Amino acid sequence: MPTCTEEGVTTYTCECGDSYTEPIPATGHDEGEWETETEPACTTEGKELLKCTRDGEILDERTIPALGHTPGEWEVTKEADWIHDGEQIKKCTVCGEILDTQVIPANHTPIYIIGGCILLVILAVVFIIVKKKSKKTSKG
Repeated sequence: MPTCTEEGVTTYTCECGDSYTEPIPATGHDEGEWETETEPACTTEGKELLKCTRDGEILDERTIPALGHTPGEWEVTKEADWIHDGEQIKKCTVCGEILDTQVIPANHTPIYIIGGCILLVILAVVFIIVKKKSKKTSKG
């Protein structure tokens, strides 16, 4: 019997006992459909194969381009407070790789307001004390 790549042989035998053979040509490969062997991922290519439907031999292969990352929404990993900076990250929704990181600045405003108020109170108290002392020294 012939195969995809090798010819076969047919033998004819006469009643008298003589025989002869004739070659049967190879059938050749029968291309099937492209099949995915490896799926592509965000950063890696995939691979497709074209196989013969008769003997399964790989006739051709081709790459499938990498898909690229799919960025998700910003996700806060550390909240900022009045003193310390926070952090947020953006991950790929497919593979989970961190694609970007940003600092969330600390909110110093309340500290400055409180510090400013305390300073004003201290200055007011000092002013009152100085004023009272200056009145005492001017009277007597």
